Amino acid sequence: MDIKAYIESGILELYVAGQLSETENQEIYDLLQQHPELLQEVIEIERAVVKLTAAVSPRAKGFSTIKERLN
Repeated sequence: MDIKAYIESGILELYVAGQLSETENQEIYDLLQQHPELLQEVIEIERAVVKLTAAVSPRAKGFSTIKERLN
């Protein structure tokens, strides 16, 4: 298995986003158990999603300014 090509395919992002079928999820879960590099990549994707979510949160700095401009 070419780990680098698998990571670059985008399938792990879809896995993290919950956009895969149950069968595909199980296949990736099995691969994560076998390949620590893939597991590390999933962890990094999840961290990025959390950071992005926090950055666009209504509680994020600057939201009130933007809201005032829109009103």
